Amino acid sequence: MGQSAPSVETPVIMLGRQGNRRLVLATDAGARAAGLRVGMPASKAQVLVPNVQSFDLDAAGDNAALDRMALWSLRYAPIVAADPPDGLIIDTTGTDHLHGGEDAMLEGLVSRMASSGIEARASLTLRFGPELGRRLDQAMGRRSEPFEPARSPELIEVRRAFGEPIGAAETIARYIGKLVAALCEALEAKGLGHAG
Repeated sequence: MGQSAPSVETPVIMLGRQGNRRLVLATDAGARAAGLRVGMPASKAQVLVPNVQSFDLDAAGDNAALDRMALWSLRYAPIVAADPPDGLIIDTTGTDHLHGGEDAMLEGLVSRMASSGIEARASLTLRFGPELGRRLDQAMGRRSEPFEPARSPELIEVRRAFGEPIGAAETIARYIGKLVAALCEALEAKGLGHAG
């Protein structure tokens, strides 16, 4: 949006179609305070709040922006993934101490997003419906939630997956050697390695 972005005081809604109905699909805090709700007809929202700024849903553009946010979030944790339509999964296990603790990290993340005009909800939000039980099980660690982490296109990595865990020190050492050699080749191929 850039310079054409509405002021922070202007209520903003996202509109889209469900069948032949044009509905409000998302609202900002100002629109909610003015009484607008997700699911109401677009025409009703525009009558109730004449100064509302409305934008048509751009699912592809939103997904691309969410992917960019996931890459940006890699500064907080090594495992991050977009969770469309409007979320991020950030696995901060073992990294919070790098940001002054969990509370300081969360506060920094939310404030950086807010300074960029992104409304972040840091608390757990439960939505009632068919996914409630699954989400609760995932939150309690009783059920996994597989996701594909975001990867920077510039990231150079090598990996080896094993069918079963390995524990023998000599096997681990042999594969570390193979991985280091493969990593050196990949770095040299990009002009980042040093032949010595």
